[in-house]
Amino acid sequence: MSGLVLGKCLTYTGLALLLGGALMRRTRLAELPLGWLVAGFAALLLGAVSATGSVLLALGFSAPGDLADYLTTTRAGRATLLHLMGAALLLAAELQERRQPAWRALALLGGALALWGLAGAGHAAERGPFWTLLDALHAGAAAVWVGGVLALLRSRPTPATTHRFSGVALGCLTVLALSGAAATLAGLPLPLLWSALWGSSWGLLLLLKLGLIGAALLAAVWVRRALHGRVRAAKLHPLWLESALLLGVLGASGALSTTPRPTTAQIQRQTIKLNFTLDGQALSGELVLSGPGDAELSLRPALPGLRARLIMTDHPMPVQVLRLQASGDELQAQTRLWMSGHWVLALSSGNQTRRVNFEY
Repeated sequence: MSGLVLGKCLTYTGLALLLGGALMRRTRLAELPLGWLVAGFAALLLGAVSATGSVLLALGFSAPGDLADYLTTTRAGRATLLHLMGAALLLAAELQERRQPAWRALALLGGALALWGLAGAGHAAERGPFWTLLDALHAGAAAVWVGGVLALLRSRPTPATTHRFSGVALGCLTVLALSGAAATLAGLPLPLLWSALWGSSWGLLLLLKLGLIGAALLAAVWVRRALHGRVRAAKLHPLWLESALLLGVLGASGALSTTPRPTTAQIQRQTIKLNFTLDGQALSGELVLSGPGDAELSLRPALPGLRARLIMTDHPMPVQVLRLQASGDELQAQTRLWMSGHWVLALSSGNQTRRVNFEY
């Protein structure tokens, strides 16, 4: 869904402008107008509207009441509200010219809520609070690094401010590396990582993101050397290149966050054996899962009137109806799953239904 990817990109960019800009103002590493922070919040708001709207339209929910139901009854909807409320609190605290400890505390609280809400709307929240916190730290480090570089680009940095920001950037890079590696290896065993990187769209996007980060680090070295007069000055300030590469990282992150990560089953062929009795008839067969969600179902004998459905339990996705075709004394069907996660194969005949749970 292009609207969902656009929404994620706007969200990450807005968070960089707001959170990174606020930190640069607080530490006096860059002089930024308040409009910079307002623009960041506006991008966050547009991102939330685009992402939420694309999900609702994809599910066929277009009535006015559907939006309220989504925001108040689903995990992703409530997390989006928390994310926006935290961002609004951070912006309100930064709009106060006075620097009392109470406003600083509110700004810190707002930033934490914004990051927790952003992580809570993603797949990390499905695995528990620890992974939600790790994802929030990852997003926060990226926002501070990218937002800081954009702020330096606007304020024309000196060697002194660049040196001070280098420590901040190095800390952010450390958090990004550790949290990213932990999240990647959490669902993919190390021996299968190479196959996952080159054998899936998720892996190729991750490689693109890592390549852009590596290029941004090289550009950052060029920036430091140029500011200290160790290399010849170029017509185009090297900060422009570093900023463009980091914005590309945000774009790759937006696409990556909306692409299902391959599971072990997608890398290795998975076969689920089926043996049960339905409507007084003994049935046997198998459900074979492979590739990017390819599913092949075979059942014996060819029971007349048998119905098969695939139900996604992680998200409110439409039910996939399998079209069973008889081939001799066997029923066969093929389809592709919407996304990876927890699924149910429901087989019905007459008034009886058998459910087979599986993960892919």
